[in-house]
Formats: sequence, structure tokens, C-alpha cells
Amino acid sequence: MLELPEPGECLLFRFPSSLTFKHMVYDDFPEGRKIRADEAFVDFASPIYVEEVRSGEIRGKMFVAVAFMLDSGLKVWTNYSKETFKFMVKVRASYVAMPLVNSASSGSELPGRGSLHS
Repeated sequence: MLELPEPGECLLFRFPSSLTFKHMVYDDFPEGRKIRADEAFVDFASPIYVEEVRSGEIRGKMFVAVAFMLDSGLKVWTNYSKETFKFMVKVRASYVAMPLVNSASSGSELPGRGSLHS
């Protein structure tokens, strides 16, 4: 059984810079509108704090989505899992060696990942 995230937990995107998989964010879940990159900046290499968790069926598949806040104050949703495959991983906040933000101006580093904003 898939372990679900809880509000307040810290997550990292599993594929922050993949050429074959692109994370997407939406204004709601499960029937939200995709938010374009020119509408809001999301740093997929930065950790997020879960605000809310929902599940729903989309085209016959069960999805779990999490909501998080951007620096701009915009609440966005992204897929945490599809069926039993997780797109994100849980991390302890103590593991993260930087302020937990989704900001283009932080310039911080994650252990073993190098600069987030090169």
C-alpha cells in the first residue's frame, strides 16, 4: 500500500531535471487547469511543504496530489503518485540544508545536488 504524505511534510520532486519526465502544476485537483511556466515559477529542484492532500481518479487511474504554496502566495497542486508509482519522495526537514522555498532568488544548495539555480 502506498504511504500518503501528510500536511506539513517536506517533499522533493523525484525527477527535478529529467529530459523525459516533466512535472506539472495545476490550480486545483483533480479537475484543475495546468499552470504555464510564464504564469508562475516553480523550482522543481527545491523541496516543498505539503499544504493539502487529495486523491482522485483520472482516466481510470488513481492519482494522489499535493498542494503547496509558492513564494508569490499562489497555492498550486502537483501529482504525488499515479497508482503505486511516486513522483515525489519524503525528506526530513533536517536533511535540507537551506530554507524551504520555491524561489528563483535563493541560490542555495542541497547536499549532493550542487547549485539549484545555475
